[in-house]
Amino acid sequence: MKEIIIKKIYIDRKVKDRSFTKNVLNNLPHTPLEITDTAPAFSTAQGKQILYITDYKGVFCKPCPGTSQEYLCCNYQVINETTGCPLDCAYCILQGYMDSSVLTVYANYEKIFEEFDTFHNKYPQRIIRIGTGELADSLALERYTNISSLLIPYFRMKKNVFFELKTKTNKIEFLAPFAHKTNNLVLSWSLNTPQAIESVEFKTASLQERLQGAKRAQEMGFKMSFHFDPIVHHENWKENYHRTIERLFKTVDHRRIVWISLGGLRMPPDLKPIIKERFPETPIIRDEQIIAKDRKLRYFKPLRYEMFKHIYDTIRSHSKDVFVYFCMEDKDIWQKVMGFSPINTNHVDYLFAESLFRRFPEMGLPKPEFDYYQSLDSIHDPAYEKRI
Repeated sequence: MKEIIIKKIYIDRKVKDRSFTKNVLNNLPHTPLEITDTAPAFSTAQGKQILYITDYKGVFCKPCPGTSQEYLCCNYQVINETTGCPLDCAYCILQGYMDSSVLTVYANYEKIFEEFDTFHNKYPQRIIRIGTGELADSLALERYTNISSLLIPYFRMKKNVFFELKTKTNKIEFLAPFAHKTNNLVLSWSLNTPQAIESVEFKTASLQERLQGAKRAQEMGFKMSFHFDPIVHHENWKENYHRTIERLFKTVDHRRIVWISLGGLRMPPDLKPIIKERFPETPIIRDEQIIAKDRKLRYFKPLRYEMFKHIYDTIRSHSKDVFVYFCMEDKDIWQKVMGFSPINTNHVDYLFAESLFRRFPEMGLPKPEFDYYQSLDSIHDPAYEKRI
């Protein structure tokens, strides 16, 4: 994987003397910089090489944005510690979602600790999953920002929490100081076939590089997760995904995998013309899709079912116990592929907790009770939304 290049740094005048800012500048000593009172604006291509340091004025810790009440979610929590991604996946929702494509990091990251302490104290008996990587790759900028290195020691002290870093890179060298010392850190890779990576996941690590990163993470003693999301329909997809899963389980010990997610390619309709303009040769703009219940473009359900079933069965042929779930799918898909369906979002949350409690007894996690999880606020409850 090629190095991420930062061509210029813009610094919000209010944060120019912060220790976080000074640390970033020490990591980029020869990069031109400019002190500014306004956020810079650049085209998508240019913005991926511009770094902006400022304060975040919103809420860092939020519930994962579930698509609608028609689809099952899992009550996962996300941290928006960075916005904008230097990688360039053709399907990336940030192309249409973000007002600016500039890579933005936040000097007031300590606010994350205050917010999560409040949330964590509310749920002492809950097994909580939280992670970065929603609005940016978790590790792509780590060499320059060290933001994950600042978060890991804090979350390491939270005994009923799994802290996940999600990436499409192989940049994990910074984790060496935490090796064999951090029991609840989950290193997570988005996986796809080599063919899909080549055609839609530009500037990312190859499948081989990602798997080698996972192997190194395992050697360091970390837990891992993998996300087949988005699953992309392409020529010979069945054989290609089969081989990819075979390579995964030959590379890492399935007992170190905490969860695997499955999610089909989906996008807002207004993203498609952006993809056509920026990536006119990509095959994903030619596949037939429909507008689904969440107003997103998705593959027809029979094709989604066929792809999910093949990938799920291949995973199960290697591990009967690893937790596998669907991201943003309806109950019908769960039932047809796995033979059962959770009754609601809180039930998915409980199933996660039950699996983690049972598979990792050495962590001393609180025993999950079904009724307790059903009593929690869920992503679609008004009480939950008030925290956003």
